[in-house]
Amino acid sequence: MDKVRFGVIGCGTVAGYGHIPAVVNSEKAELVALADVNAKRLGEMREKYGVDTYTEYIDLLKRNDVDAVIVATPTFTHCKIVSDAAKMKKHILCEKPISLSLEEADEMIKVTRENNVKFMIGFTKRSSKRYIKIKELVNSGEIGELRFIKQISNWGGPIWGGEERYLWMINRGGGPLIDAAIHDFDLLRWYSGSEVSSVYTTGYYSKKNIVYPDNVFVLVNMRNGIAGYIEHSWAYGKKGITEFHVVGTEGVIIMGDKEAEVVKGDEVRRIVIGDDEDRFLVQVNNFVESIVEDKEPPVTGVDGKKALEIALAALESFRNKKVMFL
Repeated sequence: MDKVRFGVIGCGTVAGYGHIPAVVNSEKAELVALADVNAKRLGEMREKYGVDTYTEYIDLLKRNDVDAVIVATPTFTHCKIVSDAAKMKKHILCEKPISLSLEEADEMIKVTRENNVKFMIGFTKRSSKRYIKIKELVNSGEIGELRFIKQISNWGGPIWGGEERYLWMINRGGGPLIDAAIHDFDLLRWYSGSEVSSVYTTGYYSKKNIVYPDNVFVLVNMRNGIAGYIEHSWAYGKKGITEFHVVGTEGVIIMGDKEAEVVKGDEVRRIVIGDDEDRFLVQVNNFVESIVEDKEPPVTGVDGKKALEIALAALESFRNKKVMFL
C-alpha cells in the first residue's frame, strides 16, 4: 500500500482547517472523496480539492477505493457513522468526543473490533509538538516527580459564527466540558500514566437558554496521587486565556506559544518546544502508520471512552454539587 486513501465525512470548521489539509499534505495519504449534508459547502470543497463529493455519507463508504475515513461530523452522529464505516471495513479516525454517551462509545468500540478495523480518536494534544516536548521533559525528570497539572482554556465560543452557532454547540455538542475539556481529561491520563479516581466541578451558566454550563472549573485526582485542575469557558469573547502548567517536586514548566519556561527556585530557563500548527498532519500520519503496520493507534476508542467517562462524571458533579468517584 503506497498511500492510504481517505474519505472525509463532515466538512465543517475542524475538517476545513485541520483534517482535510492534513490528508492533502501528507505523503502517506491521498484524499479521494468528501461527504457533507451541506450541498453549498460541499460544492466549495469540490472546487477547492477536485475530488468526488457526496451528500449521503453511505455513498462514500460504498467506494472500494476508500481505505479509511475521518469522521468530523457533530458528536451525536458519530455512533451511526462509525458503525456503518466499520461494517464496510473502513479504518476510522473519529473526532473527539467519541460520543455523548458511554453506551454509544461501547457500541463503537465493539463494532470496530468485530470488523477488525483501526479506530482512533482525534485528541490532537497528543500530536502537538508542544505537549509532546513538555511530556518528554517531565518523563526525563526535569522537574522531579510529577505532582500537579493545570490547564486553562478560556475563550469565546461565539467567534464560531454568532449566537446561533454558540447555542447549537452548547446544547447539541455538550458545551466546553464535554466538547473541549475532554482534550484535557485525556491529557491528564496521558501525562500521569494513571486513571482518574475522583472529580469535583463547579461553574455557571452565562446564559439562561443553554443546557450545559459554558464555564466550568474541575478538580481532578488521579489514582497515583497526581492532581489536576481544568478550567474552560466559552464566554470570554475574542480575547482568550490559555495556560498550561506542570508542577513537580523540583520545579515547574509553564507553556508558552513556542517556548516553555522551566522554573526551579530562582532559576528560569527557556526551552524551544515548537507549535501546534501541524498537529493534524502528525495525527493523520500516526493513524496511517497504525494501518500500514497493523498496530494499535496511539489514541484508541478505549481512550476516547475513558475521557468521556471523566467528562460525564464532571458534569454530574456540577449538577449534583458533589464529588464523583470513578
